[in-house]
Amino acid sequence: QSAPVSKDVRQHWNGFIDYVRDRKKWMASALERAVSARVEQDVLVINYTDSIDCRHLKNKENITSLTEFALDFFQANLKIRFQLPDSDACRVDSENGTGPRQERQNLANDSLVLAAVDIFSGQVGDIRVGPRFRKATENNEAEQEIT
Repeated sequence: QSAPVSKDVRQHWNGFIDYVRDRKKWMASALERAVSARVEQDVLVINYTDSIDCRHLKNKENITSLTEFALDFFQANLKIRFQLPDSDACRVDSENGTGPRQERQNLANDSLVLAAVDIFSGQVGDIRVGPRFRKATENNEAEQEIT
């Protein structure tokens, strides 16, 4: 059985955002775009209307920071979950952040990727994620992603 949250999330949401702002300004800005937040059992559920608003938050490093901030502020060990209407684009894998397979699937179904495919009458050929791909991009050695 989980310990009760010491502060009501809805009542103290703005205070939590201010707490995060003192530590990671960009993260606080992303949290401000949430339409609502609540606690369900031991999960902090943050609701968004667009996956762009929570895409960076779901990364493992950022989830770890956000979980620590929630623990410090709300005095409860909460898991983080992002909720979008009719989408799991910001789903968080509780063990490792978003897994590579799920991340590739999310990218393939991203509205910007689908729009680019439509505009250029192309198709998604290969989706690469991770530091190795980013390094290649920096060196201009990456292969074209949409053919």
